[in-house]
Amino acid sequence: MLPSHYDEVVVDRLFDRTVQLNKVLLPLMQAAEQTLGLDERTRSRTLVRIDAGGGCVDDVNWLLARGYQVIGKDYSPARAERLAQSVLWWADDPKVCGSPALDAGSSRGAGSDPAHGSPDSEPAGVLLAYVCLY
Repeated sequence: MLPSHYDEVVVDRLFDRTVQLNKVLLPLMQAAEQTLGLDERTRSRTLVRIDAGGGCVDDVNWLLARGYQVIGKDYSPARAERLAQSVLWWADDPKVCGSPALDAGSSRGAGSDPAHGSPDSEPAGVLLAYVCLY
């Protein structure tokens, strides 16, 4: 685990080569909490970034219940397709110069539902910030 503010390893564990993150995410987070002394207030300001397959829904719910902010990828194509169908507008990826508005079939960009604004709204800027963060 590498917190960007500290730029140093705070948890270092060696597992058998067949062990994947989705099996050890919670113990690693608990070790990070102990090493960094994360209390409720600091957990609420801590963003946990998880790649696809890094944890299950229960793991994400555990992190949220502990107060963490979580950003991650899903590895379920069916769920991704279902969510993409609910998107009403897509935002261009600012890292792809001249890219047209993206659609559900694109692998780059971001979309939102009506509750999160329109392409010209403040929430759209927040959405693009999350895209750049990830």
